[in-house]
Amino acid sequence: MIRNAFFISLAFLTAPDFISGQTTLSLKAAMQYAVENSSQIRQARIEEERGLIGVDQLLASGYPQMNANAQFVYNPLLQVIFFPDFLNGKPDDIRPVTIGTHWGTSASLEVTQLAFSPEFRIGMKAARKAAALYRSRTEASREELMLQVAKGYFAVQALGAQREMLAANLDRVQALIKVTRTQVENGLGRKTEVDQLVLSAVNLENQLRNLNLQLEQQVALFKFSIQMPQETAIILTDTLREESYLLPKLQEVQPLYEGRWGIRLIDQNQELNGFNLDRYKAGFWPTAYLFANLNAQAQPRTFSDYLSSNSWASFSALGIRLRVPIFDGGLRKSQVESVRLDIRKGEEDKRQLLALYQTQYENALKALEQNLNNLEPLRQARSLAENLYRQSQDRYAQGLAPLTEVMQVGTSLRESGAQVLSALFQVKMAELDLLHANGQLLSQWQ
Repeated sequence: MIRNAFFISLAFLTAPDFISGQTTLSLKAAMQYAVENSSQIRQARIEEERGLIGVDQLLASGYPQMNANAQFVYNPLLQVIFFPDFLNGKPDDIRPVTIGTHWGTSASLEVTQLAFSPEFRIGMKAARKAAALYRSRTEASREELMLQVAKGYFAVQALGAQREMLAANLDRVQALIKVTRTQVENGLGRKTEVDQLVLSAVNLENQLRNLNLQLEQQVALFKFSIQMPQETAIILTDTLREESYLLPKLQEVQPLYEGRWGIRLIDQNQELNGFNLDRYKAGFWPTAYLFANLNAQAQPRTFSDYLSSNSWASFSALGIRLRVPIFDGGLRKSQVESVRLDIRKGEEDKRQLLALYQTQYENALKALEQNLNNLEPLRQARSLAENLYRQSQDRYAQGLAPLTEVMQVGTSLRESGAQVLSALFQVKMAELDLLHANGQLLSQWQ
């Protein structure tokens, strides 16, 4: 029952493509799926769209602006003003005079066009740069997500490889059980040796069960990281291979971390700060608008007089309107100083980030070199353990070696295989870290 359950779960990662209800995923496909379904990437793209909308909003203020106004009023009580009574020759007397009518209507149409504004011109450049900054943030989020997906992908594959190795060890022990039982039946072995091997098999089967649970947990975490439904069965096709690496020649690796998205974001933000500084300075310059308006109004004595042409009057105007900033309480000056502080902070952020990237690059390079150096001796040790195990098996089958020797050599074989797998996984992790530290992760899986 245990063996059947094991092979059913093993098929989870090794079954062919034609099994229904399963999705085959290469590493590149997993990254694409994560990018298309990641909430973080979707939010970054929303901010990117928001930046483009900001450009359109600012651009709209430079187009002609047209506004129409109209009002209709009824005055139950008319306004009264007081004048000296010149008409009756009594200038010392004050006489009340009613003005206006009970009905009134006015309408106007005005068109304005921005004619001169250094602040607008610089603001347009800043808005376009802000839109580019949002796009860069999306790419930076995408790169971090791809690193997370790649590490999770190979973590699943490492557990799968560890399970296959454990299953192979279990097969070897069960083969020994058959040989030992045959020897016991022929009077050449002892029952205690069979019991020892059965105990070893039980322990391996328990390890397999626990490893299956770990693998299920790791697969669930991986699905979550790429936003895939948990009920979807997956087959991961890119395996941990000992014979190929993306960066096999360490002596040819050059530091390229200055091109990473973090540095690009700071540079773009600094450029945006420069535009903002110029924009606030340009706010001290005058702004000119062209305008044209057409107005009409009516004040009939009665409502029915609206149809009379004598009740209507119209007028229009053309001109230029100049707005000259004189005093703003020091607002623009404080804005300029604030941006200058942002520029100084950006310079410091870049220095710190470059130092961090340099450390990450050097650590990743050393880790990769160290794990590559460890891998070859571990391979040789595993090959030697395999030869020793085959020899001890043959000698045991011939009755020339005790069972303890076979079990000791088997333990060495399991340990050497686990060490090779661990080193191989660490090589892959260091390789991914180096690609990320050098800003080359996106280009590898475009």
